Amino acid sequence: MRERVEVVAPASTANLGPGFDSIGMALNLFTTVRVELAEETRLFFHSDSLAGLPTGDDNLLLQVMQKCFAEQGKELPPLHVHVWSDIPLTRGLGSSAAALAAGLVASNALLGEVYSSEDLVQLGTAWEGHPDNIGASLLGGVVIGSWDGQHASVVRVESPH
Repeated sequence: MRERVEVVAPASTANLGPGFDSIGMALNLFTTVRVELAEETRLFFHSDSLAGLPTGDDNLLLQVMQKCFAEQGKELPPLHVHVWSDIPLTRGLGSSAAALAAGLVASNALLGEVYSSEDLVQLGTAWEGHPDNIGASLLGGVVIGSWDGQHASVVRVESPH
């Protein structure tokens, strides 16, 4: 198992045009998460905007990481989780999707890349309930997706240059 992982995930905007809960676009604001094996689990928030977020088992990052490990029949090891973010919270810029994406990718790296990109999209969409923000935060660019309650289908749209 890797001892240290750092992940950067972008903010996103969604509901573009007629694409309610289905079209999302990554933005140039980011959440950075660094996780390292430790003796006990602790969260460290390094951005003022993150003050007041949960630091226990009710923290989104820890919850998604625990789920990723549990899906593999493993227990999340004790970690120090450091978080920086310039994504404003509760402003419709996908701050929770960026945190979710960072947690999914960090967990996958710690587990030895057991999940494919498709798997991460499935896990993230199941968590969020729609693929727009999480798809953009995981894949970057513009995404179009659907979710039938059990399976997500997400396509990253290449922009014409």
